[in-house]
Amino acid sequence: MTLKSVLQICIVFAILAGAILYSNQKEQEKEDVAELTKELVVLDKSRVDGLMIETAAGAVVLRKVDGTWKILEPLQLDASAGAIEGVLANLERAHLKKFLLLDEGEETERLTEYGLIPPHVRVIVQVEGSVLDTIDYGNSPLNTYVYVKRASQQRVGMTELYRRTGVDKDLFELREKRALRFEKSAVTSVRITRPSLTIEIARDGDSWRLQQPSEGPADGGQVDSVLSRLSAAFMTSFDDAPASLSSYGLDTPTLQVDVHAQGADGSTSTHTLSVGDVAASGHYAKSESAPYVFTLDSSFVQGMPTSDFRLGPKKLLDFQRKTVDRVEFIYPDRSILCVRDNNAWVAASPPGPIDGNEMEAILFTMEQLEAVAFTEGSQSLRTPSLRVRAWAASEIVADLSLGQVEGDRVHARGSLIERGTLVEKAEADRLMPERIFVGE
Repeated sequence: MTLKSVLQICIVFAILAGAILYSNQKEQEKEDVAELTKELVVLDKSRVDGLMIETAAGAVVLRKVDGTWKILEPLQLDASAGAIEGVLANLERAHLKKFLLLDEGEETERLTEYGLIPPHVRVIVQVEGSVLDTIDYGNSPLNTYVYVKRASQQRVGMTELYRRTGVDKDLFELREKRALRFEKSAVTSVRITRPSLTIEIARDGDSWRLQQPSEGPADGGQVDSVLSRLSAAFMTSFDDAPASLSSYGLDTPTLQVDVHAQGADGSTSTHTLSVGDVAASGHYAKSESAPYVFTLDSSFVQGMPTSDFRLGPKKLLDFQRKTVDRVEFIYPDRSILCVRDNNAWVAASPPGPIDGNEMEAILFTMEQLEAVAFTEGSQSLRTPSLRVRAWAASEIVADLSLGQVEGDRVHARGSLIERGTLVEKAEADRLMPERIFVGE
């Protein structure tokens, strides 16, 4: 074999070896890229104790302190646990669809082109006091995917655009916006104070009672509705450096709400909210636990009770009309007694036939009768113009008194409400027994 042939063979082998080496290198790079395309960042959300989120609006620094997220910069504020959970979830669940390799010497140009210098959003994640990684989010070329880069890697990836939206949060979005924070089950009493009225309710075992301006049982459903409205009151704008409270009408508030609560350990707390003047988009307000002034939607103020009537029980009686077997109508000078005999109603005193359907209609009206207003009392109820009592077996299950007519309303008292009430006159008229007699 000649020297020339040997050299040619060596050259061929060298080319083949280079091609194989290049192919193996590319395959390894593909394997590395495939490995890196699974998650944007691997983290355990429960171990994250620090975040820095920088957007066009500025940087927000957050730390978890004793299990609660706090904003440290640019202001020291309570953070929204829900907003932080959303940021962490979008970091944890983001998957990279592809990677773009950066050629040496072109990094700055490419990163600028991808919107990563400067980044649209930068998130620094801290785990147990140490920085885990810095993640930069860039442009979205097709409004579907977005360029993203971790400081710990030289490659640029692409993930869904909504993952960038999920971490693109400014100070307003990250701060706590609930005006009052309490557990409804821990509330022991609530006081609602207006310039001319104070309403107070207190828990009484498993139920509620009115304490001011009247005393008596409260409607648990209405109390729960008020507590839900209070716990769902959200701040809509902020003044973090108010010059004075008087400029917002908060030196003499038009409404103040005090929520008293007791923790499982027996500790007590009071959550106070004051509402002042009307703002351009609601009402100015302030929590006693924070120095800033904020606005609340007008619907919150309008939804607060303006009298104790809303919180009191409305139904005057509580009975099942199907179980009633005797009804007595008592006038000042006479009475009518009706009994159910084999599912048919008859008048026992004075004796005579009656219309059973009309009798059932009276019982239905009694069963559904509700107050339309409370009164401080009526002298006419001491000697009512009509008293209706109903029995089931030997037990009185309903006792209703009707008194003086006042316009289109009638003074009334039922066994469920301890104070005087007013009912619609049209409803009271349906209780008159004259309608039950056949032929009348």
